[in-house]
Amino acid sequence: MNPRPDVVRLDDINYAITKIIEFKDSFYLYERDEYLRTVFFDAILYNPVIIGEAVRNLSHATRSKISFEKRNLS
Repeated sequence: MNPRPDVVRLDDINYAITKIIEFKDSFYLYERDEYLRTVFFDAILYNPVIIGEAVRNLSHATRSKISFEKRNLS
């Protein structure tokens, strides 16, 4: 596996968090469309996996410099 720099992993984390918030905030617009609702739901479930993988693969030096805060997105 090709190691990716921490800066790229941090960007992945930021992007995934942004997507979760965007999907959460616009979910109500598509609640009557079954397909779009499924896509949004899958996206909201998948992005925490991306975050977890990126955090897990950060170097120890980077992880020790960052304070990770758990937040409720609701």
